[in-house]
Amino acid sequence: MSLAKQKIRAKIRVQTIFAELLVTSPAPAKTSEVGGEALKLAQTDRPLPKYFATAAPKLQTVEAVDKAAQDGGSQEQRDLLAPELCGDFFLLCMALKRHPQPPTEEDANLDLAAANRLFELSPEASAASLEQMAKLAEQILAQGCEELQSPPFLRAIMVMLAHPGLGEPGDFEALKKILRLLGQLQRLKPAKETLVKWFSQLPLTVLEGRLGQMQQFITLSLLEAQGEGFSNLDDVIAVAQKDGLARHVRNALRMMDICWGANELRIEHQQDWRTRRKAQLMRQQGQILEDEGALCLPLTQFHNDAINECGEGVLKHDLKEVLEMQYHNRGQYFTSVEDERRRDFGIVEFPFVLTPVSKVRMLNIESLLLQREEMRSSMALSVLLRFQLNQNPWLVLKVRRSTIVEDALQQLAVFGRDQLKKPLKVVFDGEEGVDEGGVQKEFFQLLVEQLYNEDFGMFERIDESRNFWFNKNSFEVNLQFELFGTVLGLAIYNQVILDVHFPMAVYKKLMHGSSTKLGLQDLLDFQPSLAQGLIGLLEHEDAGSFQETFGPLRFVVEYECFGAVQEAELKEGGKDIEVTFENREEYVRRYCDYIFNTSVERHSVHIGEYRLVQHGTIGRAANRPFGILMV
Repeated sequence: MSLAKQKIRAKIRVQTIFAELLVTSPAPAKTSEVGGEALKLAQTDRPLPKYFATAAPKLQTVEAVDKAAQDGGSQEQRDLLAPELCGDFFLLCMALKRHPQPPTEEDANLDLAAANRLFELSPEASAASLEQMAKLAEQILAQGCEELQSPPFLRAIMVMLAHPGLGEPGDFEALKKILRLLGQLQRLKPAKETLVKWFSQLPLTVLEGRLGQMQQFITLSLLEAQGEGFSNLDDVIAVAQKDGLARHVRNALRMMDICWGANELRIEHQQDWRTRRKAQLMRQQGQILEDEGALCLPLTQFHNDAINECGEGVLKHDLKEVLEMQYHNRGQYFTSVEDERRRDFGIVEFPFVLTPVSKVRMLNIESLLLQREEMRSSMALSVLLRFQLNQNPWLVLKVRRSTIVEDALQQLAVFGRDQLKKPLKVVFDGEEGVDEGGVQKEFFQLLVEQLYNEDFGMFERIDESRNFWFNKNSFEVNLQFELFGTVLGLAIYNQVILDVHFPMAVYKKLMHGSSTKLGLQDLLDFQPSLAQGLIGLLEHEDAGSFQETFGPLRFVVEYECFGAVQEAELKEGGKDIEVTFENREEYVRRYCDYIFNTSVERHSVHIGEYRLVQHGTIGRAANRPFGILMV
């Protein structure tokens, strides 16, 4: 290599490292000091930073962009600067900041008002800036998105998304490339978590606008394709692959998933006991709580009309693709499967776009597909074994009304997962009749009624909320609770609606397992009197009168067990630890943990063994079995 080329490579190396340090260094940082550090690092084996241009960092352009954004600038200035901004990664990382510090996982440090002023462009400049943005997105995709997860770099995506031209109807070419980039980031957990936090901090109108862009893109894309036929499965398969339609819709749904996560954070804040208590106190004074962070989008706003009105063809297509994908990839989740190998629209992965009617339809389609497959397998096995082994294509339960729980338990306990997927037929001993649906419905109603009966001892009724909760004093074996979970799954699988009265906390535990975070806000929903007492303890302001008002309290929970008062320690040695003004928050936290976890752990874990729904395609694929039913 010639000396001239070596000098050029060395210069490029210094300039790209210099640009990276300027983006990531905390302020205030002198340019000369950062440049000196870049010279030192350039002489090491440090990898060359990705994404940055090989030219010197455009610090003067950063200042020009910020000035034009702050005072509005002239139309000519904005039209000149915006395309340059959108095509340069360094500028996207550095310009339009609210303060000089680099972004963090909690703060994108983006001045949205300034961005809106800057992007007031002529049609020609808007098109030019989108073209530059699309080229930059392609370059980033070619280099890989792993390093883009760092907040100082990830901020560039937030600036791109602020361009109003992305949501304007047209050929959507720039939007498709940005969505492909965003789709890759959504599959990376650190990047997704950061984006969700940043989106949750956007004004609600902006979050609604981002969601509206995706809804419009999906709707127009599907309506355009629908003219070529969505009437049957073959039509959908052909349309899905044309011009990468399925991939584009899937990427748009990933963007919607980030909006969904941001909205869930807002809902959590809205339902937090502190927010609810503050709103209650203000209502008592005739005022309304004005908290932007507590405002959220209705869940129906995530439903996409085009998807829900396309008919069963699209639902069948996605279920078929997911079944094949999971079969060939040994049940891996979507994030473990290369995106290029997928041909589905992403509806199963992101069920929030479906209305309740469409969700039930999809569950019914899956149930019928699995039932038919199990029937064919049983009949084929019987033929293969020359009928030496009786393979019934139905799951037959023969029970007596007087001992319905014992009979159901004994039979369901011996059936494997595959057998439970067969169509269900119920026979009441000594009664004639063909089960056309009415018998099995009666079976489920009687069985659930028996299991809910307080004399049975599995659950206790909470009169305040008219819900049932696990009986901490239950002597029933864990198999009984597993039976209850299996019954729930079996009923859903066979399209039977049950009258089940659990607080939302139970469904949260079923959806999220051991990672579920339950607290006072959840206790308010089904034991409001107890929750209000604990809130009063937390809101007490006078440390001197705390003991006189609430004491004596210890880190124990007292409960009645067959007429005798029992104590359960909230922490080791809790019976000897007094609750004080200083440790009251720990007491409340441990009290809630005892109610939701410790006291019922052995029961709630086993009711979670709802073997049918848990291992169904939808539940397993979405990694949240009841999620498709609850939204």
